[in-house]
Amino acid sequence: MINRGRQYGKTTTLRALETYLKEDYIVLSLDFQQIGTEDFADSQTFACSFAEMLIDTLKMDEVSGGELLLQPLTEFVQKSDNSLKDLFLCLSGICRNFSAFQIATMLEEYEADYHTGMNISEIAEEIYQYTCGYPVLVSFICKCIDEDFIEDGVYGDLGEAWSKEGVAKAVNSILKKSPLLFESMVKQLDQYQDLRTMLEDIIYRGKQITYSPEQKSISLGVMFGFLKKENGHVAIANRMFEMCLLNLFMAEESGSDAYSQGGIDRIGFIKNQMLDMDLVLKKFVDYFTEVCSKKDARFVEQYGRKFFLLYLKPIINGTGNYYLEAQTRDARRTDVIVDYRGEQFIVELKIWHGEEYNERGEEQLTDYLDYYHKDKGYMLSFNFNKNKKIGVHEVKIGNKTIVEAVV
Repeated sequence: MINRGRQYGKTTTLRALETYLKEDYIVLSLDFQQIGTEDFADSQTFACSFAEMLIDTLKMDEVSGGELLLQPLTEFVQKSDNSLKDLFLCLSGICRNFSAFQIATMLEEYEADYHTGMNISEIAEEIYQYTCGYPVLVSFICKCIDEDFIEDGVYGDLGEAWSKEGVAKAVNSILKKSPLLFESMVKQLDQYQDLRTMLEDIIYRGKQITYSPEQKSISLGVMFGFLKKENGHVAIANRMFEMCLLNLFMAEESGSDAYSQGGIDRIGFIKNQMLDMDLVLKKFVDYFTEVCSKKDARFVEQYGRKFFLLYLKPIINGTGNYYLEAQTRDARRTDVIVDYRGEQFIVELKIWHGEEYNERGEEQLTDYLDYYHKDKGYMLSFNFNKNKKIGVHEVKIGNKTIVEAVV
């Protein structure tokens, strides 16, 4: 609160704050003089009046992303027994996460105005998969598709932009811009190294960490919004945060041998502007066999997947992106989803635990390919048997093709 007389720079300070924050947050300027004396009669009356003022400001200012807030506030006003506490709970809920259904409802209102022809349920689910409903990230994606893509000529019309490919491109664009939200995340990791180590363990090793809010790093991660509780374990709050963290960790190791080799090999992997994932796996097997075969098994088990992610990063950097599928990630198995010019590649990274386990892995991968409507998938196994057969081969399972690589 700023409490000073005239000419102390109050208005200038508020305008500077708005300019600084508006790229990453929805900023509203409210004047309580708009609320009459009768609106302060009791907490219920004040709560409704304040909510109505928020609604009027959102509509009048045409705030980008403001449509995400209108529905819950309107529903709040329409109830007859609201209290000030209910208003705070409503605002708190808005500041947390939207469901896929809520995102779809917002898109329905948008579609009624713009008639893009988008598949509303599909786009809402895709946005939710990247954001887990995190309001600012949902707003970023929608703003990028609605405004930036058309202005920058990325798409010719909104009908093309509002697609699954458009959502993926928006995510990539937002991550490249490194908004204030992500910059703040990086600063916190620099300050709290134990939290950083925990995040690396989750991302690289699929480490299962029991959720315990008394543990300092977990408590900090939840407070900052990086972490959440999921099935009794610690998980990264959403896919975009994880992609941001992965980009950060990868960039810091851009001088590593694996990263450099991926950059050297890159030109051979791009054919007709598309990615040849079969060749990527073959070349990685050659590289890993030459450089890492003499390292001890424990080291490879901990960091083998990290080597592949480092190798892959410069290959798709600037054109595509990748993320780790949270539902399949554990100490034994991780699925990497690669998006490259609208084409998706499903790559399972796993530790070899015998032929029977490998066959189960093949079946799991085919199920996952069904989910993504793909006929071809990839499996990279880190095998520590002395008699292992190194190389790449194809396996047919029903109508699916799996390219298996063993190192």
